[in-house]
Amino acid sequence: MRIPLNRRGLFPFLVASLVLAAAVFAVFAQTMGFDLIHYDDPLYLAPPHGKSGIGLLNNLIWAFSGATQRSSYFAPLTWLTFLADSAVYGLNPGGRHLTNLLFHALNSILLFAALRRLTGAPWRSFFVAALFAVHPLHVEAVAWISGRKHLVAGFFWMLALLWHAEHGKKPEIRTLLKVAAACALACMASPMAVTLPFALLLLDFWPLGRLAPDTPLSRLPRAVWPLVREKALLFGISLCAAIAAQVTQTMTEAVAPPGMFSLGTRTAAALWAYLEFLSDTLLPMGLSIIYIHPDAPGLFKTLLAVFVVTAATLAGFAARGKAPWLLTGWLWFLGVLFPMSGIIVIGPHARADRYTYMSLVGVFILLSWGLPALLSRMRRGAPAAALLGAVVTIGMAAAAQSYARCYEDTRTVFERALEVEPQSYVAHGFLGSLAEQEGRVASAAAHFEAALAVNPRFAVGIEHLAALYLKMKQPDKALKLYLDTLKRFGDECPGVFLNSAGALLMAKGDKKSAEMYFLMAVERDPSLGEAFLNLGDLRASRKEYEDAAGYYLQALIDPSSETEARTCLGRSMLALGHMAEAAFHFERVLAKDPKNAVALNGLGVTYAKAGRTNEAQRLFEAALRVNPAFNPAKANLARLKKEGGAGK
Repeated sequence: MRIPLNRRGLFPFLVASLVLAAAVFAVFAQTMGFDLIHYDDPLYLAPPHGKSGIGLLNNLIWAFSGATQRSSYFAPLTWLTFLADSAVYGLNPGGRHLTNLLFHALNSILLFAALRRLTGAPWRSFFVAALFAVHPLHVEAVAWISGRKHLVAGFFWMLALLWHAEHGKKPEIRTLLKVAAACALACMASPMAVTLPFALLLLDFWPLGRLAPDTPLSRLPRAVWPLVREKALLFGISLCAAIAAQVTQTMTEAVAPPGMFSLGTRTAAALWAYLEFLSDTLLPMGLSIIYIHPDAPGLFKTLLAVFVVTAATLAGFAARGKAPWLLTGWLWFLGVLFPMSGIIVIGPHARADRYTYMSLVGVFILLSWGLPALLSRMRRGAPAAALLGAVVTIGMAAAAQSYARCYEDTRTVFERALEVEPQSYVAHGFLGSLAEQEGRVASAAAHFEAALAVNPRFAVGIEHLAALYLKMKQPDKALKLYLDTLKRFGDECPGVFLNSAGALLMAKGDKKSAEMYFLMAVERDPSLGEAFLNLGDLRASRKEYEDAAGYYLQALIDPSSETEARTCLGRSMLALGHMAEAAFHFERVLAKDPKNAVALNGLGVTYAKAGRTNEAQRLFEAALRVNPAFNPAKANLARLKKEGGAGK
């Protein structure tokens, strides 16, 4: 990477770079003492496949393949930075925060270098970079370890800007390939980089002047076409990245189903989100790690958003001759943010601060070139603009430093989210989980109750609250919660809830109703091994061992149920007198779990029946070493000794 500077310009550039780096550290150095936030962060802390120390080649292969299943994103370069973190820092969160901080500082310096090269206006470029460095909307991307993908993509984005400045002034295949390489690397860091070619096209208009500002609108498509054609490779890269992102997020169910929100609803929400992002940019108050997806904006909000977006766009086109920066800055903001505006619904959040990481450059350009233009008629307009810019930057830095403290840990960040949006069921869910981990059962239940009051279909909250009711010795409350949930979900009710309701009814002695719910559960989800186990246990309690064995066999379809299913199968085979089949299943259990007391005891019974008394005795004794209070093994061992079979 070479930043073209003559000797005279090198010293000011170095000073400006140091100031930008110092500003980033002044705001974000505190994050090096912060903990993980249990909202995606543990995904990036854990080593590949749950193992550490695997080889470089395996890490590379995993980053480009297996990592996608963990995070729902195709972002191999970002994963490689996390793997490097693990090699350097181990499990220390502070080291990962430092990496984020360094990326952001470098991105701020590269943005300054690129804009300085593009525009030839060092002071205005510095103001844009300074706002980029310290704006509170960028706190989420920097202070949250999981925001890393935006920082890594931002690094290659800035390189693309710098190299495009070189290419725009002297187009060559060599420089175009450098830009394409940066674009490809940015897209491999985060899907947010798919709009990079569009941003470069705007720079061709201004400040590079490769498209005449006064080009009539009727001739604009023909005038733009050569620049679009030149970037065919870049648009191809972005298209591939967009397809990969859509496929991976659909496969991992990160994207909302097409029918959940209509196109009209999503369009209205996206237009309103633009106004909310603009408002937060100019007055960054009430920021949070998550903003819950609201209902569709009302008619007034939708019309207001349409008016503002349309009016600003028309104003930009009208002023493109005298103030071309206005059109570039505004369209940069609209276009770069478009995929993350809410037009595609990802997760429960309506929008996210981290999505503005590159799009705000457009707004900062508007401010940096707009303020001097507005104040130019004043007697001392230039000093006034400089003073106002300094005040704004310092104010933003102070606000960012204060807001960054909210990212200290899971509790502080979601308490802030709840303060900003008291109806945030996600924040209640995280605070409830935290309270549950700390043993504060009543507090945890209160949070989950509040979450479900807002969103009664919050599946995670339902499971946690039912478990908490059972811990609080309130099974009737847990059963009522599940039964109310079944009515609310109707035919869409997950099988796991039907199974849980059945288990609670079984505990109350209502076996008939329990069986009905278990059968509905396996019909809804044929891979739900736990429901098949419950059906098997119910039939075994009636001594219907043939039917019980059939259900236990079906439970084997669920790998998580295999050990228990085979153990129960072995016991059913014992009850039916099928010793060979019983021994087979017990041996399969012990091959995976040599300290399974039930299987040791069961296999001992089959050996005793077969006259292999010494081996049976050893198995009963092994079962008791695992669980000295296991009465069936005690009784079998005593019976074996009483009958005089042991030791023969």
